[in-house]
Amino acid sequence: MKTRDCLSSLELLRSFVTRVVPVDVYMQNLIIDHIETSNKRLWVLRESMQMDEEVFASLLGVPFDEYHAYERDGSPVPIGFLQIVADELSVSLEWLLCKCPMLPIPEPKREQRGQ
Repeated sequence: MKTRDCLSSLELLRSFVTRVVPVDVYMQNLIIDHIETSNKRLWVLRESMQMDEEVFASLLGVPFDEYHAYERDGSPVPIGFLQIVADELSVSLEWLLCKCPMLPIPEPKREQRGQ
């Protein structure tokens, strides 16, 4: 399945879940099951901007290898780096820290799109 198809399927699932499951129950289950992590949120943000890891790392001013490690599930992501992402791309730090639901995916600044 192509990445775009996977993301479309994920959006359909999220749409269904948000209509059926109360937000507090949704978040509790995600946190308990460790389904959502900062690593996965970085991946979702990067994919939503249609960038590869190398371009995204460059945009954030970190070496590719360092950024690649941050996207690996279970790898620690420094809060300082998440703050840089939040500031640079105008997304919520709370969203990156999984303190709020995955939906909606934050919209990056206009000048960052399409690079």
